[in-house]
Amino acid sequence: MEPRDTGISLVLVTRNRESDLARTLETLKGALCPCPWEIIVVDNASDTDMSRVCKASGLENLRFFRTEENLGPPGGRNFGASQARYEYLVFLDDDANFIGEDALVRIYDRMNREPDFAIFAFQIRNLEGGLYNWPHGKHRLPRKDGTFRTKYFLAGGFAIRAAWFWALGGFSSQLFFWGEETDLVLKSLALGGEGVFYDGSVAVLHRVHGNGRVKDEGRFYYQVRNRMYILKIRFPAGISLCYQLYYGLKYLREAVCLGRLGTYCRGLRDSRRIPRKDNCRLTLSRLRAWQKLSK
Repeated sequence: MEPRDTGISLVLVTRNRESDLARTLETLKGALCPCPWEIIVVDNASDTDMSRVCKASGLENLRFFRTEENLGPPGGRNFGASQARYEYLVFLDDDANFIGEDALVRIYDRMNREPDFAIFAFQIRNLEGGLYNWPHGKHRLPRKDGTFRTKYFLAGGFAIRAAWFWALGGFSSQLFFWGEETDLVLKSLALGGEGVFYDGSVAVLHRVHGNGRVKDEGRFYYQVRNRMYILKIRFPAGISLCYQLYYGLKYLREAVCLGRLGTYCRGLRDSRRIPRKDNCRLTLSRLRAWQKLSK
């Protein structure tokens, strides 16, 4: 990728959620930003004309793109990032909005002051007022200024430098759904990145679709498939087998309880068929450093 100008590219991926997208774009009209910025909306092959929502917003710094097929959230975000003009990539879900008009100011300031952190995670709250990105409360390493390093992040609200994003190959689009955030963190750590930085001063209000638990057959399939794939290719070889056995049995118990044994078997089978597009595998020392954030 060519060097980019200083500024912020805000990437929104949407699919068949006109009212959600319209609400999010409305909240961006009053956004303050200390640098040039743009909004990139990626229509992930919706069944309706999402460009009408974008035109109706009246946002002059908005650029709209439509994919020919549904690329899934990770593929859609990659497509949006590939169209970005600026150095800092900010990702926001189409059913989310920043809390406060100065969110982009805070993001820009933090990204400039913390050049070593690979991924900048935002605080994400649900519409009922609860904290949605729960890993940030437990899996963290505090710093003196009240911020902390953390183990996970949610792609519904985060920032990353474009150069580092593409050094990682972006999100693993072959995952299609579920687990792409953890995979990106592990790739970053494998390549020497400092992991995830969390600052609750940048907050996002997000409509939560479900509570994160496996409730439908499709979600269960991708959870089994993608977790087993990530464990296989990202963890050190010997330890990887142990984790695959643990989670294989865990999901087997869930499958029996849910009556989804066939879905479980398909997930296991297909985890072996996902094409690998990189060679990012954690060393044992990097894995242990990442796991310490859980204690």
